[in-house]
Amino acid sequence: VIRSLLGYEYAVPENVNIMPEYIPIATQIPHAVGVAWGCTLQNDDDTAVLCHLGDGATSEGDFHEGLNFAGVFDVPVVFVCNNNQWAISVPRERQTASETLAVKAHAYGFDGVRVDGLDPLAVYLITRNALKKAKAPSDGERRPTLIESVQYRYGAHTTADDPTVYREETAVTEWKERDPLSRLETHLYRAGLLDREQQTAIESRIETQVQTAIDTAQSVSIDPERVIEHTYESLPDRLQEQQAELLAFGDRNDDASSTEES
Repeated sequence: VIRSLLGYEYAVPENVNIMPEYIPIATQIPHAVGVAWGCTLQNDDDTAVLCHLGDGATSEGDFHEGLNFAGVFDVPVVFVCNNNQWAISVPRERQTASETLAVKAHAYGFDGVRVDGLDPLAVYLITRNALKKAKAPSDGERRPTLIESVQYRYGAHTTADDPTVYREETAVTEWKERDPLSRLETHLYRAGLLDREQQTAIESRIETQVQTAIDTAQSVSIDPERVIEHTYESLPDRLQEQQAELLAFGDRNDDASSTEES
């Protein structure tokens, strides 16, 4: 399917070392471990796999299976758990009795590290060192590492989520005082590595890049009849109904656009 639609064999081009995002929680963990195990089997000593996950993923079976495999087979993988304190509406303390999430790594026989996830430089250094160890461990070191990046989710989990129902906004205000962008900006100014002119130029360049990406994405023509392709050999009734609703919705929008233009 991917070869037909996108023109290349794999889900991403060979020169892009990023796997597609997977919607089911934690399913990327065994995938990452499998890729790392493949590197080991191919004697590829210059590759390590970086796997990001949320704190909610630590409550899934794939988390435990993936980390157990990583420890047993000592594969070159680094797990970065972005602990933003909430798995939608479930607080971290309701997910585990462990004092930290990083300590879970010890049960699988490798290092667990905790870092201030709102300190960009600290996260970079910890991650870089873990990747170096994954590729070339010293005597007695294990290749895998679990990094717990401690942070906070400021807003809603999704557009259907209302965080005011289950948490106090005072906590959000307190965490925002440690905002990583503001902290990094302050550090760069104090170190003489950034001035107002440079910052303005950077912000302008980024705004242009983001807007270009948005325009490119929105310019793509999407055929609604192909949205549900390659899901079933024969579409079940419920998907046929949804497809009909989607096509009707598109027709209504087309009619509305034509009316506005006229």
